[in-house]
Amino acid sequence: MYLRFIVCLFLILPTLSLAADCEDSDIFDEKLLSTAVMQLVNSYGAEASKQTIASCESAPGTRSIKLNAHEQDEHYTYYRMVNCVTGNEASEISCESAEGRRIKYRDTTIDTDKASDDKEFNEQQTSNYIAALDCFHQGLQAGTVKVRKYNRLLDTTLDIPLATNSEINSIKILPGFKRYIVNATPERSRFSVELDREYGCFIEPLK
Repeated sequence: MYLRFIVCLFLILPTLSLAADCEDSDIFDEKLLSTAVMQLVNSYGAEASKQTIASCESAPGTRSIKLNAHEQDEHYTYYRMVNCVTGNEASEISCESAEGRRIKYRDTTIDTDKASDDKEFNEQQTSNYIAALDCFHQGLQAGTVKVRKYNRLLDTTLDIPLATNSEINSIKILPGFKRYIVNATPERSRFSVELDREYGCFIEPLK
């Protein structure tokens, strides 16, 4: 009822459908969800409430709503999101809205870093993103992308190939290096992908 009251108060009935997806995910409670929705509307206007949700995500101490794209160009789609931080008390909620982008790759889009103000740098980074993603995709198909898991019965760590159809969720650059952090399902496993002019690329699982 509280969420409905908030939505009616701001006269943005479409927010009800936006909010429902996150309520079902058990990531957002009613108060947290209403605070996140108000932050989106305050930043981007009532039109933001009419956009559909791409995902509701959770990490220790934070919750995020990512909307589907509202704009795109040759290489990227652009979306809006809101990140909320919760304190020790249930009433301690702080939300901030932000712009995000996803790179287009093999009939899908993958979360990546924000664009730089330097056009030439952005073009080089786009090329590097694609090279790193190609490296990772080829590794998946070859069975060389592996996750490390501890086997208690054998008391040893095993390297298990990631499924060839694993979904790539995001790719982020490590500043100052031609190295990228790739996040992939299942289990949102993380990998380092390093580009090298002489040897091609290297993939290493991360904790």
